[in-house]
Amino acid sequence: MKITGIVAAVVLLVIAGWLGMVLGGLGKPSADASPAWALKLPTQIGSFANDGVKESAAPSGAGTILRSNYSDGNSQFMLLLQRPAPELNSYLTSSGITNITSVHDASCGIYDKEQMPVCARVIEKTVIMVMGFSGQNNETLADLIESAYNTVKKQQ
Repeated sequence: MKITGIVAAVVLLVIAGWLGMVLGGLGKPSADASPAWALKLPTQIGSFANDGVKESAAPSGAGTILRSNYSDGNSQFMLLLQRPAPELNSYLTSSGITNITSVHDASCGIYDKEQMPVCARVIEKTVIMVMGFSGQNNETLADLIESAYNTVKKQQ
């Protein structure tokens, strides 16, 4: 009788655990979940200040693009946010970005029209793209994406 009770308890725990994993998704956010942060460019990222935000509709007509130039007095870059994010590689190619390579979690290349380095990444359904105006390398631009994301998600 005691063994039957223990077996029943174990079976119930296994079923409860399985239901929790199935219904709870093991704590991973759903791919369909909305981003937890507002689509808004910060006035400052580290020592870089922006020169005003420009907003436009996404080329597809669905979504919003925000962009601004940032400077610390010596270095400059442009930050662009687009939500919802299109598929990144086709987006970069159609935007005139060539020589695309991976740097950390970002895709980096050259904007052919201006011969400027660009890195972009999709985080929480949002394209975060930076273009260097001061000869920054891809490593620096990929790090700027992370800094921009960390700054943007903190503001509400």
